[in-house]
Amino acid sequence: MTLHIISSSPYCANVIDLVLNRCAQNDGIILIQDGVYGVNHLPTLTKLNDVHKTKNIHCYALEDDMTARGSYSSKDNFINNSSFIARVSVEDFVTLTLTHSASISW
Repeated sequence: MTLHIISSSPYCANVIDLVLNRCAQNDGIILIQDGVYGVNHLPTLTKLNDVHKTKNIHCYALEDDMTARGSYSSKDNFINNSSFIARVSVEDFVTLTLTHSASISW
């Protein structure tokens, strides 16, 4: 079980496709720093939803980074009503790194 840590914005890098090609069953993906812009990027959300359904990948977004970047938009309702992405605290992020056997920063 690997935790994939995405810190780059989907608006300037196409990291999500690289990550999804490396993801295995039951891995996790967390969006941090500029990566949280992915919660406002419909193509990224669609890809995360698809990989959640097909590979049971759990997706997270760091709450503090979302707040710092103003990453709350009209798509917030989509995120709030989904089961594939969750807002997590810094403490939760630490727990995720400890519960996964490896982590990769992208």
